[in-house]
This record gives sequence, C-alpha cells and structure tokens, in this order.
Amino acid sequence: MGRILGIDFGKKNVGVAVSDPQGLIAFPRGIIKVQSGQEWKEIEDIIQGEEIEGVVVGLPLRLDGSIGKSALEVQEFIDHLLSLIHVPVHTFDERFSSVACEKVLRGKKRIDDCAAAFMLQGYLDSQRNDG
Repeated sequence: MGRILGIDFGKKNVGVAVSDPQGLIAFPRGIIKVQSGQEWKEIEDIIQGEEIEGVVVGLPLRLDGSIGKSALEVQEFIDHLLSLIHVPVHTFDERFSSVACEKVLRGKKRIDDCAAAFMLQGYLDSQRNDG
C-alpha cells in the first residue's frame, strides 16, 4: 500500500498523520497552522519527504450522512490540494474522530493530529477489510 497521509482539515489548524510504509498503522505527525498559504508548502513537504503514495482527508458528514457546510469547505480544500500534488486523494468519514480524541486526551491540545490519526487508521482498516 505505501505510506498514506491523513489530513484533518480545520480553518485554524490542519492535523496530519502518516501511516507506516506497509499502510497498517497511523501515527500522529503534528499540526500545521493555517496561515497565509504556508500550510500548502508544509503539506507538499510532508508528501515529498515521507514518500507519501496517497492522501486521505477526513470528510465531516452530518449525523445523517449528508453533506453540510463543513464538508463543502473540506471539498474546496481537496480541490486546491489536487491542483498541487500528484498522488491520489481519498475522503473518509470523520464524524466522530475529534470526539473520540477528546475523550482519550481529556482536554489536551493535540486533538487535531490525533483526529487525523484516528481517521487515517479507520481508512487503513477499511482498506484491509475490503481487500
């Protein structure tokens, strides 16, 4: 499968996680501050530096599974990302990733990259189960 980059998009912070080379385990990679376009360069640097073969962006669907305002904002992020990178980009339902991390971390600040890792792990597991 190769390394996969997981992205939890936010207007202020972008949480990132990276899988191991076999695509089995997701690891939090950090938080990228959204500021005057610099976040795009940081994402590109991770993709090149970590030899990323695919990207998964968390899609915040509504509880009923429909697409709302937040999911549309993520889609705009993905559209711009696709204009910059040359690896496949997928989406994965991330409705409960931040809530799960808040419960585990109990108020600590690194929720965004935890949410990215939680979402990426769900994607990796689903790919193994489908295959």
